[in-house]
Amino acid sequence: MSDISTHLPLPYILASQAQKHVTHNEALRLLDTMVQLSVLDRTRTVPPFSPVDGDRHVVASGATGPWSGWDQNVAFWVDGVWMRLVPRPGWLGWIADEAVFIVWNGSAWNPNGSETLGMLDAVAMGPGRMLVIDHKTGPAPDPKARFASFWPQLAAYADALRLTFPAHQLHGVAIHWMNEGTLSFRPLE
Repeated sequence: MSDISTHLPLPYILASQAQKHVTHNEALRLLDTMVQLSVLDRTRTVPPFSPVDGDRHVVASGATGPWSGWDQNVAFWVDGVWMRLVPRPGWLGWIADEAVFIVWNGSAWNPNGSETLGMLDAVAMGPGRMLVIDHKTGPAPDPKARFASFWPQLAAYADALRLTFPAHQLHGVAIHWMNEGTLSFRPLE
């Protein structure tokens, strides 16, 4: 058995290990950094002069000093030291100073996270307007209630599209219920 988990390289607590709390706390620290990844920026090649505990950055190419060799990795400041996370394909992050999502494709951060396969089914665009269309399977005996259960996901799509296409007005969001052959629509104007 490996000493770390497969996908997020979190350390396992081993049966004969002393000070199990150290390993547990290390795993919590990594989760705290990776889950809901939001970084301050992705243009720095050197660390900021006065970081605050919890600060995270995607290290720009050509990094030097403490970040040397960390190009395109996530650097995070915790307990007075810089730590490094090597991204894995599919990681999605928010760049605060740009107000955009990015996704790691295995070799680079894609500047448009909405291009991630399966993240959004369709966007219908016309002159100055657009509509989000998502497809869902499974029964929808009460489409209104089921639509509401997907609202957080649909609202995130809507927000991303508003940022990506500011010249287009988002007319609404719709769900095509594939099992039912029906469409539920919610206007946003």
